[in-house]
Amino acid sequence: MQQGAVPPDPIAQTSSQITPLTGLPRILPVCPPSTSKHGTLPVLTDASTPEDVMQHFETHFGLNEKQKICFRLICEWFIAKHVLKKNDIPPLSMVMTGPGGTGKTYVINAVKALMAHYGCEHQIRYLAPTGSAASLIDGMTIHKGLGIKIKANRNGKSGRQPGESTEDYTVIISVQSRTQLRDEWRFVEVVFIDESSMLSLQLICEMDHAL
Repeated sequence: MQQGAVPPDPIAQTSSQITPLTGLPRILPVCPPSTSKHGTLPVLTDASTPEDVMQHFETHFGLNEKQKICFRLICEWFIAKHVLKKNDIPPLSMVMTGPGGTGKTYVINAVKALMAHYGCEHQIRYLAPTGSAASLIDGMTIHKGLGIKIKANRNGKSGRQPGESTEDYTVIISVQSRTQLRDEWRFVEVVFIDESSMLSLQLICEMDHAL
């Protein structure tokens, strides 16, 4: 990339087609006025619609057009399912891609702020494959968050020494860990996984097993 060039915006790929919210009832939570580098924001009141709320945080975080697309895909799904309590909303599986510095984490922070406005911040979990990546999103590693422990067998299936093959390792989730996980994840509705390109097929299988 040439010096001074503007990096591309994050691109969202989603498996669920979200219909724009129209004719929605007004929402009650109140958000106090705030000021950002983009100017003073209007007060969110009990007369604020979901559209008002989304525009509020788009302005507050200064999202560009492509960031807004990613932001709205997530927030419109969340509002329809968990604020308006619609039962026919399919799960949202979404991949947000882009080089470093395109604002992917910024979009997630905007989503977090909107969910906090509706009192649902506790329904989010942030996971990452490494500790350094997890610290950047105020989350935890996938292994810690899902209670996954790795145990090395003395010998693998082919008689190799531990560490010579991935087949020498097994995933352990104890009964106690499962009970604790159920309690910790009881109200979780949204999971963000950073650095997804670093996930191996084995780790994805371990995540599926744990969940």
